[in-house]
Parts: sequence; C-alpha cells; structure tokens
Amino acid sequence: MMRLTPSDDSKVLVTGSAWMTVGSIVSRIMGAVYVIPWGIWLGSSFFLANSLFAKGYNIYSLFIIVSTAGIPSALSKQIAHYDAIGESDTSHQLLKDSLLVMSLLGLFSSIIMWLAAPVFAWQNNQVDLRMVSVIHVLCWPLAIIPPISIFRGYFQGRSQMGPSAISQLIEQIARIGYLLMATYIIMNIQHGGYVRAVSQSTFAAFIGAMCALIYLVFKFKKQDDFSLHEASIEKSKYQRKEALLELLRQSLPFVVLDSAVVLYQFIDQYTFPVIMHQFHSTTNAEINFLYGLFGFNSNKLTMIVISLSTAMATTAIPLLSRTFAQRNYAELSTKIQSTLKLFFFVMLPGAVGMLSLAAPLNMAFYRSSAALGVDVLKMNSIIAVVIGLFILLVSIMQAVHHSKQAILYFLIGLIFKVLVQVASVGIFQVYGPLIATGIGFAVSSALMTRRLKIDFQIKLHNLVKFAIGVSLLVTIMAIVVWLSIYFCYQLLGVSGRSSLFILFVGALTGSLIYGLLTLKTRAADAAFGFSLDELRRRLRVK
Repeated sequence: MMRLTPSDDSKVLVTGSAWMTVGSIVSRIMGAVYVIPWGIWLGSSFFLANSLFAKGYNIYSLFIIVSTAGIPSALSKQIAHYDAIGESDTSHQLLKDSLLVMSLLGLFSSIIMWLAAPVFAWQNNQVDLRMVSVIHVLCWPLAIIPPISIFRGYFQGRSQMGPSAISQLIEQIARIGYLLMATYIIMNIQHGGYVRAVSQSTFAAFIGAMCALIYLVFKFKKQDDFSLHEASIEKSKYQRKEALLELLRQSLPFVVLDSAVVLYQFIDQYTFPVIMHQFHSTTNAEINFLYGLFGFNSNKLTMIVISLSTAMATTAIPLLSRTFAQRNYAELSTKIQSTLKLFFFVMLPGAVGMLSLAAPLNMAFYRSSAALGVDVLKMNSIIAVVIGLFILLVSIMQAVHHSKQAILYFLIGLIFKVLVQVASVGIFQVYGPLIATGIGFAVSSALMTRRLKIDFQIKLHNLVKFAIGVSLLVTIMAIVVWLSIYFCYQLLGVSGRSSLFILFVGALTGSLIYGLLTLKTRAADAAFGFSLDELRRRLRVK
C-alpha cells in the first residue's frame, strides 16, 4: 500500500498545535490544581474568596484584551503575510514599532483601570471596597502584559510556537508559586483575612508576567537573524509605515472578537444577581455561591478544554494567512477543513471526557460531591465545545480577511445571548447563563460556517461525516470511562484522595481507548492530514 507523505503545512499545524496545546493545557491544569491547597488554606472563606477572585479577574481580562488592542494576534497574521511575500525586514521592524506602541498602551491602560476601579466595583448600590483593592493590585501585571503578548505574536507569526508555550509555563509556575506561598503565610502563619489573601493571589500575576517577559527577551536576543541592518531599515521605511498602519487597522477586529468570551462573562457577572433577585428569593451570599459555581469553579476546569481550540487557532492564523496572501484558494479551502477536522478530533473527546469525569473532578478540586456543582460542570463541558468552535472560526475568519463579517456575526450572537438571558436565568437559575451563552455562540458559529462554505467552497458534508464518526468513538470511550470510575467508586468510596486516583484512572482509560480506536479506524490520520502507519506498526494496531 502506498504511504502518504505528510505536507509541510500539516506538520506545522500539528506540531504548532501540539506546542501550544501542551503549553495551554499544562498552564490551565496548574491553574486549576492550585485551587486544592488554596481552598484548604482559605477554609470557610473559600467561596467568598472564590467569587471575589473571579470578579476581579473578569475585569482584568477585559482590560488585557483592550490594552493589547488586538495587536498581538494581528501582528502574528501580518508577520506571516510579509514573510510570505519576501518582506522579512518589514516584519522585523514591525516588531520594534509594535513593542513601543504596546508598552505605552499597557501603561496607559493600567492607569485607567486604577482610576475606574470604584466604577467596576459597584455592587448592590454601593462600592465594594474588597473589589477595589483586588482591581488595584491587578493594575501592575496589566502594565507589562502588552509587550509580552507582542513577543508571543511575533514568534507565532514565524510559526515558532515553542517560545510562546514555554513562556506560558514559566509564567504560570511563577504565578502559582507566589500565590500559594503568599496565601499560606497570610492565612496559616499570620492568620489574616481572605481579602488580603485574594489581593496577593492576584498580585501573583505580576510575578508570573515578569518571569515570562525575561524569558521571551532572552529568546529574542538569542536569534541573530532578528537583527536589522541600517540599510535594510532605510530601504523599507515606506513598507514600515504602511505595515504599522495596516497592523493598527487590523487590530480593531481582534479587540472585539478576542473579548467575546469575557464580554459574555461580564453580562453574567452583572445581570445574574439582578435577575435572581427579581425572580427568586435568594440572598447575596447564595447568589455569590451560585455565581462561583458556574463563573469560576466549572469555568476554570472547562477552560482546560477550551484551551485546545485556542492552541489550534493560534497555530492556524499564520498558516491560513500565508496561504491567503499567496491567493491559493484551493489549498486554503483544504487547510480550513483540516483545521476543523483537527478541532473535532481533539475537542469532542476532551469535552465528553470532562463530562464523564465531572464527579471526581468536582470532588478532587473543590472537595464537594454535591450534585449541583457536578451538574453545572457537566453543562459547562458541553458549552465548552460551542465556545471552542467559535474561537477557532473567528481565527479562521480573521486569517482570510473576513473580520468585518466575523464582528457582525459575533454581535448577532451577543444579541441572542442578551435576549434569552433573563428567561434562561429566570427558569433554569444557575444553568441559565450557560444556556444563554451556548445559544449566543452557536448562532455566531453557524453564521461564520455558512460564510466560509459560500466563499471558500468548504465541503460541510465531509466535516459532518467526520464529526459523527468521531462522536461514535467518543461515545464508546465515555461508556468505558464511566464503567471504570463506577467500579472504582464501589471499591474506594467517595473522598478527596480516592477522587484523585479515580480521576487518574478515568483519564488514562479514556485516553488509551480513544487513541486505539482512532488509530484503528484511521480517524487520527484524517485529523492530522498524514499517515500514522509507522505508529500503528510499532503499537501492533491493525
């Protein structure tokens, strides 16, 4: 049988996605695991601290997106474009210009966030001083995140995903190390309050960001080919000006679209308490508890799955942008379909696996076997697939210069979210925001898929057929996982320690079953875009 030869772009997509996936997933897992000791040390204040931390970080996340102005993602796209047309000198200088602009923008944004803290901390007709202190602390990392994202965007535009992935790991390790140390000292040694512990936990973002910036600068200086000669700079002055203007022009759509998930969370943060008070007899403490369940606890875990889509999107943008710049539309159509196949291949088992392991996950991370927390996590696992698809489709639309249409479709979905939010929360309570979010992102995704199908002759029936095939394999995987954790629970019972072991057994079982099934059915070959016969031969899989 003739063996398929993997294309360079398929290798780049898979390798780049692997780098970004490892970096994102390990970072997300670390960002979830720290909750276990953090929650133990906070004790009875855990849920209050949880809610305060989540609300502060939502505001911080929105400011990060606005302060970076979409330039890092646009830079990645522009670097790939100029390299494809032989203007590498323009790419080099564009980095330097962007760094200056973004450093100033980061400083300006941190000042604005500091001054606007009382406005964002307005809760229940008064300023929540606890939130003000948390927001003020988060102004420090906000000042240096923009130049970090510029370095990452430059490396990604060159399809060098390693530095970005490693910098994420360094940032997370430093952040969590400081966070845990500070929380332990405040709560266990000094016997302080949870507000101070949360403030120091958020200041940890600054420590992590500084470590990541030092690493990225070091990697940048090690690469001699990044240096520019004065002659080259003079020769490309016109291109530099045009490139910078084009970068700023293209950054605006990235601002709007990169803020999509955070804007949805903002709607939940400020409307959920109001709607719950309107329709249900609930106290502020109960509302904060419920918000923590879907807005922080389950969200922190499902973001591990969503990061898979973010990793693929980060890798796909420069590849698709390069092909679009070369006007090779037939190859572009193939690459878009390959990217979507890889999405279904990775996201479906990730989301269903999390759904299957919801009970041990909730017990291991939040020391609770309550049905409500488990059910919220299950619901959020399903919604994660829709959010992941939206993120990937947005990246594809931007790479092929369909940013205006993507913004329009996002706004239409956002309108749907707002329209159904009241009814969803009124009827389904804690599940309502998740249902409304799923509807909004599903509407936007459907519109973007239709546009790509029309403009680039995407063969949807092939994608649907592949997704159905993967879904069948995922169903088999889920059944085996469920049986394995059922028997483990029967033997070990329900506890924090047993849940960690059961979680490990379930994840390992699911990974092995899915891996073997996809190799045997050749679904993995179709997803990766090249043959895995050599791997099958080594594993003796026919």
